[in-house]
Formats: sequence, structure tokens, C-alpha cells
Amino acid sequence: MRGQGNTTDRADARLIAEYASREQPPRPEVRELHALSRRRDDLRRLAAAEKTRLAAPGLAASIRKSLAHVVALLGKEADHLLAQADAVIAADGHVRADRDLIHTVPGVCPVAATAILVERPGTVRFATVQQAVAHAGLSLGGPARALSPASAFGYGWPATRGSARY
Repeated sequence: MRGQGNTTDRADARLIAEYASREQPPRPEVRELHALSRRRDDLRRLAAAEKTRLAAPGLAASIRKSLAHVVALLGKEADHLLAQADAVIAADGHVRADRDLIHTVPGVCPVAATAILVERPGTVRFATVQQAVAHAGLSLGGPARALSPASAFGYGWPATRGSARY
């Protein structure tokens, strides 16, 4: 079935059925958390773009005022979404335990812990901090630590090696 150059409807159907039997969709609260986190990321990117426009020389005062208003509004909405995500996490003991576990990694703030949590597969639970960190593509030590700019100053911050989202 796998690796065949030619496929048939029957072989495709078998492969899809096998995949569907192994993969479980994320629970509704995990899907909501994912949507909230992605929307917050979108708003932060929009705010960054507006801040860049705000820094342009020669802007009319009315445009500067409008841009500042939009940046503030986007920031408030992003904070509101973060609060909603925190409420979803607080309501689910498993999700809260996983986020708290990820948050024990030096240099990982609650917002980053939530972002890492959101990117995991829906049914995966982490037994150790090392599993959570490895899943996110981070390193707590070893050769990758030398890649971290903070490591030159002796800080124990993780160095990224994985997902481009972090």
C-alpha cells in the first residue's frame, strides 16, 4: 500500500481508513485553544505592521493618531484573547497540567508555554519536561545550547532547533 507508484481507489481507501483509526481529533477545548492562540498571533503581527508604519517619517498627524489607535486596539484584543485562552486552560485539568509542566522550563514564560502546548498533536500528553521541550524543537542543554545567544552570557535559556513558529 505504501510506496507504490500506482494507487487504486481501494488502496487509497485503506490508507485513509488506517490513518483515521490511528489519529484522534483534538478535543474541543484544545481546538478552541489553538484557534485563540492563532488569532492572537495574527493580531500581534498586525500590530507589528502598524507600528512599522507608525515609525515612518513625515506622517500626517491624523494618520499617526489613527495608527496609534489601531495599535492600541489590536493590543487590547490580543490581551483579551490571551485571557480567554487562560480561562480554557484553567477549566481543563490535563491541559493546565501540561502547560504548567512546559512552564517549568527555564526561560519559557506562560505565553510561550501556551504556544508550545497549542502546537502539540491533539491527543499527546507530555510525561516529562524533556518530552515537551523536544516536541517544541527546543534544547535544554548539550550542543544546541551553544547556539543560543543567551548562552554566551551563562543564561540557561533554551536554544531553538525545531519549529519555525518559535
